[in-house]
Amino acid sequence: MGEETGAPTPQRPPVAPSAPPSVQMPMPTAAGFGDVLPTHPPLEQLPNLQFCLHSNPSWPEMFALAFQHYIVMLGSIVMLASFLVPLMGGNHGDKARAIQTLLFMSGINTLLQTLIGTRLPTVMNSSFAFIIPVMSIIRDFNSRAYNDEHERFVHTTRAIQGALIISSFVNIFIGYTRAWDKLFRFCGPVTIVPVVCVVGLGLFERGFPQVGKCVEVGLPVLILLTHEHTLQHTKHVNERAYFVLERFSIIFCVKIVWAFAAILTAAGAYNNVPEKTKLHCRTDRSYLISSAPWIKIPYPFQWGGPIFAASHVFGMMGAVLVSALESTGAHYAAARLAGATPPPAYVLSRSIGLQGVGMLLEGIFGAIAGSTASVENVGLLGLTRVGSRRAVQISAGFMIFFSIFGKFGALFASIPLPIFAAVYCILFGLVAAVGVSFLQFANNNSLRNLYIVGLSLFLGISVPQYFNEFTASAGHGPAKTNAGWFNDILNSIFSSAPTVAFIVGIVLDNTLEASFSDRGFLWFSPFNKDDPRNEEFYGFPIRVWVHEHTRSGFLHRLSVKGVERKEKKKEAGMGNPLSSFLLLLLVLLSSPVFFLTSCGSVPVDPRPRAFPSFKIQEIKEEIGWGCSYTVKIKTSCSSRRFTTDRISLAFGDAYHNEVYAPRLDDPSSAAFERCSTDTFKIQGPCGYGICYLYLRRDGWDGWTPEWVKVYEPHVSRAISFYYGAPLPNGIWYGFNHCPRSASSIGITDI
Repeated sequence: MGEETGAPTPQRPPVAPSAPPSVQMPMPTAAGFGDVLPTHPPLEQLPNLQFCLHSNPSWPEMFALAFQHYIVMLGSIVMLASFLVPLMGGNHGDKARAIQTLLFMSGINTLLQTLIGTRLPTVMNSSFAFIIPVMSIIRDFNSRAYNDEHERFVHTTRAIQGALIISSFVNIFIGYTRAWDKLFRFCGPVTIVPVVCVVGLGLFERGFPQVGKCVEVGLPVLILLTHEHTLQHTKHVNERAYFVLERFSIIFCVKIVWAFAAILTAAGAYNNVPEKTKLHCRTDRSYLISSAPWIKIPYPFQWGGPIFAASHVFGMMGAVLVSALESTGAHYAAARLAGATPPPAYVLSRSIGLQGVGMLLEGIFGAIAGSTASVENVGLLGLTRVGSRRAVQISAGFMIFFSIFGKFGALFASIPLPIFAAVYCILFGLVAAVGVSFLQFANNNSLRNLYIVGLSLFLGISVPQYFNEFTASAGHGPAKTNAGWFNDILNSIFSSAPTVAFIVGIVLDNTLEASFSDRGFLWFSPFNKDDPRNEEFYGFPIRVWVHEHTRSGFLHRLSVKGVERKEKKKEAGMGNPLSSFLLLLLVLLSSPVFFLTSCGSVPVDPRPRAFPSFKIQEIKEEIGWGCSYTVKIKTSCSSRRFTTDRISLAFGDAYHNEVYAPRLDDPSSAAFERCSTDTFKIQGPCGYGICYLYLRRDGWDGWTPEWVKVYEPHVSRAISFYYGAPLPNGIWYGFNHCPRSASSIGITDI
């Protein structure tokens, strides 16, 4: 039973300022109208997403979204294999098997990352950063004599295996020793912005330059995708059709243009064109369908034992570091587009260590390149506005399935590459734009910050372009010494746009003088320490399950003690990373429960406390009440049958957006009956992430709440606060997890 509680209207005492008052500047007004211009405060979590990280659409929609993720990531694998396998001496059958292996390992690594890595909805895909060291291995084996080209392909693949196996320990080391963690604690928004931007912009060669190789196939996809997302007026005509078109636009566009390309091929439009045009335009030139086996399961050392050579290993290490940095930039963008807070440094370190484990597996299974986080799939999160982790996990199942059943996988792999390139034009640009959004956390009016961002962006694009053009014309990179492995390391690093942008950005940001606030660390530092949302977004699935299903008893006390020990160690929830990884890997392999982990609410902290100095904020009449919150309160079975206590509620964010209900109890409607759950609709200002909630009891009944759950507008997941003990009389009692820097903007008792 419950009641409706409207927006409170009583006068509130002003909040005592916790920081020296600043000079109040007049609010800007629209010329000639006198209206106050809108302001856009920094948002740690991106709004207007239809489904965030831990919320899920219906099962049919989720499978369709997962299949769309599979289609998007497939293009990069086909591009990479189509480029490398012929140079290695492989035939069409070898290319089909190489694609199957890359696809299989992408599925395995995606599952690992979404379960025990970053826990973000990122797809792991083959990285183009490995082209330079692989090309060095190819040149090394070109000078040797073999009976046939297939034998050269096998020996080259075995050498790539050996280099991947040894170099993977670089990522394992920097990840699980927390070296990556320590490095990224020096990175603020000013450094992150150019890295994430060039993660998207630096891949421009895989965009329109590839579309131009078959304009009649690639350009229609680009036009259709752009046009579909500008048809806002059709939403009022047929809302369901608009919804389907918006969310599954890539599937529809690829299907239409692929059929168009098949018609052109069958009609003989490409019979008298150059061979290169046929390769890019025809739907039957890849020979993948005829060459792929019906069923083939990739297995360890399928090409033979690995070949280890020091020059190959050291050359591969540069690409391994580059792929780690590219993944980090993609993880920041994925967190933003999935509705999560920026990933803490310890989560990034954990993911890089696990990425090294994935590369070790790739070397064992015979992949021809290592992996990195797929930028195109990160862009797809924003295009569909669905950041569901489970959809990406299902897409990993599609990858594994189609890698085993080769004929079916080869069917989709035969899509002309200009179609994929047109899709990438949209997705890469979206990721680059997300990178720009991180600049809101720093001082945008600081010339120092603008200088760092601008120079990092320019050099991040210009330097790799010079290295790539030099390599294309001279046959080797600008770095050319007698040590080939040293050349590969330098050429790999400076051919990577995110790596160059990161080097320039982190050096300048940490050497040019600026205040902590101007650099943006006021916003980023809490995420590396004790922000309560870290556990919700990035905690291991076993912790989420324990918190959700053991609210009392022995297991709950164990989890609380574990949290206390971690806080004392200041490990930010990570503990011993290597031990945690090994233990969780064993548990995950033995139980499927984590793949279908419930997306219910997750508690913020199990320990409420008193806040005697908390004061209700003064009402700001000009803002108005723009949002409706659903609040559920469970009364403990140890409470009285009914209560005559007066119950008040207050919650809000760190930006003066506070929701206040002066009285929730109502004896006439039997609210707060023992063992019952009451639901309230409370109007209040729209916030940017609830970080505190207090209850106040005035009376002598000793009412005891079990828990309080708050559903924010347009968010299906609740924020839960567990009490389980009587409230003290006449005092605000609850939780406050706002960032410590929030005290400067008025939130007290932190």
